[in-house]
Amino acid sequence: MDLNNKLFRAKELTKEDRRILIAEGYIPIRQTLGQGRGEYYFIKADSPNLLEGIEHQFFVLYIGQLLRQFTDTVETFWTRRPDIVFEDKYRNKIAIEVETGKTLTNRGKLERKAALLKKEYGSNYFFLVLDRLKRKQYAHYGDAITRMGLMDKILGYF
Repeated sequence: MDLNNKLFRAKELTKEDRRILIAEGYIPIRQTLGQGRGEYYFIKADSPNLLEGIEHQFFVLYIGQLLRQFTDTVETFWTRRPDIVFEDKYRNKIAIEVETGKTLTNRGKLERKAALLKKEYGSNYFFLVLDRLKRKQYAHYGDAITRMGLMDKILGYF
């Protein structure tokens, strides 16, 4: 078990692994990736990144792990840059912004973020909107999907 990894799927762990992760400061959380009740994961809560929240951090880590199955060119950011940038099969850079829905309260910030994405990535970016009821509001600023469409969207790049 590599403790440099900040996210583990609980059902792939032994009881001893779980005990070690908890002792190392990992937190068990349940997340839904599509339909259903979801499943448990162990996440290493990274204090500076908790400004975004544990759910946001989970999805950035999860998507990073998912993308690394298809490409070695994956970057994650915790600053003004997109949350995730990766290269597709044609070596185009694609940006992903994970949105919990909180930026809708600050339209100016969202408009600036969308303008920067469009300037740097053209149409090669999308929003992953965790609150499905807010997807249409984000769609005004670019392609917006919910967690239900995440896997299909990523597979479409490869």
